[in-house]
Amino acid sequence: MSVNTCRLRSLLIFLFSSANKCLLKVATYAAQLEQYPKAIEIYEQVGTHAMDSTLLKYSAKDHFFKAALCHFCVDTLNANLAVRKYEEMFPAFSDSRECKLLKVGCGVILDLKSTNEQKHRIIH
Repeated sequence: MSVNTCRLRSLLIFLFSSANKCLLKVATYAAQLEQYPKAIEIYEQVGTHAMDSTLLKYSAKDHFFKAALCHFCVDTLNANLAVRKYEEMFPAFSDSRECKLLKVGCGVILDLKSTNEQKHRIIH
């Protein structure tokens, strides 16, 4: 590789990294403002790009975890479906602590909803 090619490659990596940092800030602010669909979209976009990069693939699970948390804020059923989707897209996510926590959380919330529905039926 020529020196100019190496410099161009370094510049592109720097620009891509800076753009991702900005996008992640936007996603964080969107989540704080309860604009969960926007935050989910950004976290999934950055996570998808990260899983394709040998240098960034370890951060993909964090982005998918944050996207799933935003899904939880909207709807637990969608959160459960999102976790499954992330596992299919990025098999390494399945073995992560984040994924295991999400699965336990989904299970607990769905169990609570089921219990509450049963109590509601008995009362009425």
